[in-house]
Amino acid sequence: MKTTFRFALIPLCAGLALMAACGKPAAPKAEAHDDEKEEHVEGHAEEVVNLNPEQLKSAGIKTVQVESRRELGLLGATAQIEPASDRQARVGARVPGRVVSLGARVGDRVAKGAVLAVIDSPELGRAKADYVSAIALERVAEGTMSREKALFEK
Repeated sequence: MKTTFRFALIPLCAGLALMAACGKPAAPKAEAHDDEKEEHVEGHAEEVVNLNPEQLKSAGIKTVQVESRRELGLLGATAQIEPASDRQARVGARVPGRVVSLGARVGDRVAKGAVLAVIDSPELGRAKADYVSAIALERVAEGTMSREKALFEK
């Protein structure tokens, strides 16, 4: 969803920038200096693009009222996925710890979802204990709230 929103936001921002640029007053014409050899086209301001209605139509540019809406379009892109040339995959752990056992050796073929290694991680153990403790506290709080609500309603 975030990716879809991000891709929907890009055209919206580009359109807003274009509308903001079209609303600016024309910049004053630059004066040609004798000591500079720059050529300026008459009536051309570098920051402003003026298009007539026919040019707007042929370019497919439309101006509409700004509105909030949910964009459902997806961005499709072509790609080529190639395996590593040495036919090995580099696997890293998401938590620090010590490897306790290996389920495969270098060069072994492994199936999807196979256990490659078992890691002993004190940090992960602490995080799991904190999670279980938080769930227990939530259950106690919900029970207390239910009892107090029932007493209050009586």
